Amino acid sequence: MSFLQAILELVHQDPGDRGLARQEVNLLTETAGHYEQACNSLSHPGGVVLLTGFFIPTAEPPGPETDGPPGAIHLARVLTRLGFKVAIAAESYCHDALRAGLEYWGLLEQVPLLVAPLQPADQFTQDFWHLATKAVGEVTHWISIERAGPSHTVDTLREQPQFESQDLEHFLAITKPGKRGRILTMSGHDITEQTSPLHLLFEKSFSQDHGITRIGIGDGGNEIGMGAIPWQVIQQNIQNGGEIACAIPADFLLVAGVSNWGAWALSALLLHQRHIVPGDFFDSDRQQEMLALMVKKGNLVDGRTGEKSATVDGLNWAIHANILRGIQSRWR
Repeated sequence: MSFLQAILELVHQDPGDRGLARQEVNLLTETAGHYEQACNSLSHPGGVVLLTGFFIPTAEPPGPETDGPPGAIHLARVLTRLGFKVAIAAESYCHDALRAGLEYWGLLEQVPLLVAPLQPADQFTQDFWHLATKAVGEVTHWISIERAGPSHTVDTLREQPQFESQDLEHFLAITKPGKRGRILTMSGHDITEQTSPLHLLFEKSFSQDHGITRIGIGDGGNEIGMGAIPWQVIQQNIQNGGEIACAIPADFLLVAGVSNWGAWALSALLLHQRHIVPGDFFDSDRQQEMLALMVKKGNLVDGRTGEKSATVDGLNWAIHANILRGIQSRWR
């Protein structure tokens, strides 16, 4: 078994029963080869902006979840080690947690935090482009990690390569007009007003004009990048998938049982490709310690339980630790 296959075997596990592979055609089969291609696209150092932050409105109090920001910190740490210039973009309510994570690894001076405004200005993409280029120079990649994007509309459904007329009929039957084109949690809560429209950066025309590769990392069907998968595939595999499926595609979509795991997998492939010994990059104790600090200082919440706790997706930390130890043990 190759290193790539071994890593994917780990992170493609679905302990939270998201529904990554309920049917023969599923989120994993539709994205076969994407991890390798994403890794190859990062073969030369450039400027990377990591986009993260997912608002949980049902938490007490509401706040950003623990899946995403830790993965962004981990990937920032690896990419800077490999010579990339990196910035992290998120809403201001995520910044205390991200700052705590960067401080934990001594990266505060090296990795700037960019504020993602909630209200889109007329020149949103151009304004953010200037902000990003000021931070990292020439931007070569957007990498979205556990970041929700707008759901499908009639128009976006028709634009999909595998669109068929019966899909539209089904879509109209199971979705509500008021929730089409909105940013939704897995349970269907509308968080559009609490979410910056960073998905606009993934518009094909904008990214192509600026020579940017778009990478999405997700685990539930409603994240930026999931538009690369046909709507009906997400609808058939993910609970409530027909309503929440994100319409925004990526050039490469990295699916994992937990989005943080997708960031771990990509970073492992990048390090292994360059024959770099991982050191403490996948140390489970330090990862847990960082997560606890981000929760304490940044008020992150578990996306499933809604509790302010150092857990991710309602899973015991031992499950995450096993993934980290598994990655470490497969090194050659």
